[in-house]
Amino acid sequence: MKINQKKEVLPLALTTNQPSRQQPITLVLRKHAKHTTVKNHQHPYAQLIVCTRGVVQIRTTSLVCNATSQTMVWMPPRHPHHTEIQQDSQLLAVQIQLKDIPIQPLTTPLCSSWRQPRCLYSSPFIHALLQRLIELQATQNSQRYMGQLNQILLTEIEQAPVQPLSVPLPSHPRLRAICQHFLQHPAADQTLTTLLPPYGLSPSTVQRLFKKELNMSWQQWKKLALLAQAVKLNQQNYSLGQIADQLHYSSPSALNHLIKSMTGRSAKQFFLAGT
Repeated sequence: MKINQKKEVLPLALTTNQPSRQQPITLVLRKHAKHTTVKNHQHPYAQLIVCTRGVVQIRTTSLVCNATSQTMVWMPPRHPHHTEIQQDSQLLAVQIQLKDIPIQPLTTPLCSSWRQPRCLYSSPFIHALLQRLIELQATQNSQRYMGQLNQILLTEIEQAPVQPLSVPLPSHPRLRAICQHFLQHPAADQTLTTLLPPYGLSPSTVQRLFKKELNMSWQQWKKLALLAQAVKLNQQNYSLGQIADQLHYSSPSALNHLIKSMTGRSAKQFFLAGT
């Protein structure tokens, strides 16, 4: 794991221990300065990545997800991922050694939902549960009680709704490069006609590959990417008008239409739910 040393990474008073048979779930809370990057790395244990303040973008070979106050990321063991701190943030890493937990989740930890990275809804109950585990871990009290809370935590992770704000990435090299370019320069007025020339793919080929690899059209993927970017900008305290400008929408009402069509809520309702 390589961390950009120019930026601040401050561990807080929890633990530096990896999970073990005696303590299968440990919590590490850190402050990260804006623009800190943790380059491609992996862990021998699973992680639940919770952003208690700020915005953190996590990328794998198949997924891009912004961890915010309403979104947490499940990362399976030994799964490479890249982390970028979008603004000054506080990040809680819940480190989980699944094989050392003597409990039965609703399904086995070996099922597909535990093997794949997922972007999940971070409920107020999960935040409260994690806060209680932080308090208990700091005092090293009541291992039996912590074990019971660990069981509840795993059940909550398993039952947490998958957020529609994660952006899937294709494996086709040139299509992946197109997606990564758009994620770096998201714009509502960007079309395939203007985007494709450097990559040597036709619009029909791109549409076919999107359907084959991601089971969605380019237009659907583009809306998902724009919505994820809008959420990130909102977390950085941009107004609706400023977000619309950043994403090249003709007006705030046009952005509001996108959000309502994808979430069933107005931009104000959607963003308010996220805070």
